[in-house]
Amino acid sequence: GLATVQLERLAQINGTRLRNADRLRAALAGVPGLSTPRVLPGAEPVYPRYPVLVEPPSRAGFIAALEQAGIGATASYPQALIDVPEVARRLPRDQRPTPGAREVASRIVTLPTHGHSPAGLASRVAAIASERCAPR
Repeated sequence: GLATVQLERLAQINGTRLRNADRLRAALAGVPGLSTPRVLPGAEPVYPRYPVLVEPPSRAGFIAALEQAGIGATASYPQALIDVPEVARRLPRDQRPTPGAREVASRIVTLPTHGHSPAGLASRVAAIASERCAPR
């Protein structure tokens, strides 16, 4: 079936995602106001989407500009999971604060890495990031 066909293509699909993520990482390196993930030694990420962090005041405008350019960007998480009522009520009452999760939720933007990503994706994202993410 379809799952078997996709499984047979998994190495190709993941290779495309990795190449697109590598291009994004290179193009976005050093863009003021934007941080890319650091890959730890021994890690083998696949990147269903490529995450970056931007300052909260820049995020909505950055995403809107990417969308307007035909690049499907998302905020990914509207809030930290601990702040989602359906999740929070299942957590232990003594759950420790999660300021890191809240910071990531307020700053994350995910970018496409799939094989149908727009031509020149990395350079187009970098141009928009340079305009939208730089501190003012």
